[in-house]
Amino acid sequence: MSYWWVGINLMLVCLSAWAKLSVTAEPLRQTIDAPIEFTITQEDSKGLPNLVPLKQNFTIVGTEQSSYYQIINGQTSAKQQWVITLMAKKTGQLIIPAITLGQEHTKPLTVHITKPGSIAHQQPSAQSQNQAAIKMTATLDTKEAFSKQQMLYTVKLYNRLNLIDANYTPPAVDNGLLLAIGEGRRYQTAIEGELFAVNEQVYAFFPQQAGKVTIRPPIFQALSYDMSPKPLKITAPQVTATIKAPPVKLSSWLPAKKVWLDEQTQWPDTIKQGETFSRELTLKAVGLPAQMLPKLSFNDTKAYSVYSDKIKDNNAYQHHNVIGQRHFKVTYVCHEPGVITLPAIKLEWFNTQTQQNTATILPAKTLTVTAAPPAPAESASSPKMAIKHEGKKVPSSRVSFVWPGWILAAIFALGWFMTWFKMRAPKKVGTIPKRNRTKATDSLKNACYQNDPKAAKAALFTWMVKQFPDKDFRDITDLKGLNLPQDFINAIDELLAANYSKAPSSWSGDALWRCVSTYKPFKAKASPHPTLPSLYPDK
Repeated sequence: MSYWWVGINLMLVCLSAWAKLSVTAEPLRQTIDAPIEFTITQEDSKGLPNLVPLKQNFTIVGTEQSSYYQIINGQTSAKQQWVITLMAKKTGQLIIPAITLGQEHTKPLTVHITKPGSIAHQQPSAQSQNQAAIKMTATLDTKEAFSKQQMLYTVKLYNRLNLIDANYTPPAVDNGLLLAIGEGRRYQTAIEGELFAVNEQVYAFFPQQAGKVTIRPPIFQALSYDMSPKPLKITAPQVTATIKAPPVKLSSWLPAKKVWLDEQTQWPDTIKQGETFSRELTLKAVGLPAQMLPKLSFNDTKAYSVYSDKIKDNNAYQHHNVIGQRHFKVTYVCHEPGVITLPAIKLEWFNTQTQQNTATILPAKTLTVTAAPPAPAESASSPKMAIKHEGKKVPSSRVSFVWPGWILAAIFALGWFMTWFKMRAPKKVGTIPKRNRTKATDSLKNACYQNDPKAAKAALFTWMVKQFPDKDFRDITDLKGLNLPQDFINAIDELLAANYSKAPSSWSGDALWRCVSTYKPFKAKASPHPTLPSLYPDK
């Protein structure tokens, strides 16, 4: 009787254990190249399943764990679930062995594995399900356009799956330029009652040649883990456009919605001969990138020379339009006095909105150039003033009286001169140490010996600042305000020309260094014999 009661208790314990641990496998019949989802569900227990026995006949592709908690009438229950994705290693009847989880064991399952393609009705259903849950489109705003004309290529990715490890390959095209406009945008939309997350990216497409142009569509790859990890790869449909040749012959073909020129130059009223001034202009176009804008030409004349800085390009985006900006900065060196005229700048372009040829014109500018002042000559020493006493004899009493007066006047003059000199002497705080001036001079000397115009320009400016600390210099052309000799001015102009020249420089620093090494600031010489008015002027 006791043995019968023990057997019943053992059977109830086993039934209780099976109720707390369950397993499923879907599908039980699968091809060797398709996954199987093996699910373990455990109630009111903790621990991790031992998956090592599965590796005998299967490859573990992925594992996902989830936990559920429930409170009913104050009673708390917990459930844990593991979803293991398996790929069979061989065909035939394979056994998913019992898995140990803590002190419990799952029951073994049998699955039937066949060759690839032998179960045709299952794979299309999964594929169709993914295609309904994620898709990608690509469209052009117009099917026809002129070469270089902006077209909008829009890519949209619709998705309602949980994705990881996403990878996006952008579209590409031959004989054209594709620019992404901004960072794209993300929003949600409903399609046939289903809510999709949408990722949208707009590209500006600029074809370069007439004829048929095909854009290679983007590719999206990811891993879906809604039920089990599944690789996804989708491609947008291919798009083809017809590109037309320019309808008119222009010096430069610029199809755009708008083209204009901005000038940021502060024009001086007058400028001295030999001095320089800078001119800044910006060419802007709506519907054209900066890379496709032309280069403006500024030509030399007999009255002036022009030196161009490096062009700066920039692209901005507004309302699905590319706004190309090309910035020009040129320096003019005026050679002759008089009124000079800078010619107007005319740029022809094709308006894609009105389909008409038009032009943007920047009016001509005039500038007055004054003659350079002549180099100052050294002032000669003032001649001594001699007092003649023709036919007159100065009495001795008057001579004895003159000498004390002269001595007294000289004492007062000496005191006044010392006071003036002390007031005019520079303070020690603002002086530049001699070693700093020597270092600046050495740097300029090395740059001149190496015939390096860029280094010489920087070193000459440093030399100016160290040599004249009380001056407010902004450019090396400010040296011309110090009454330089003409050969020094010519050397500065040659240095500027070498820095702004388009062609390779053949500048020699000998002339500049000769002027710097022999330069001495001009100082008016005082008369060696200052004269005082006579105490007794002749009548």
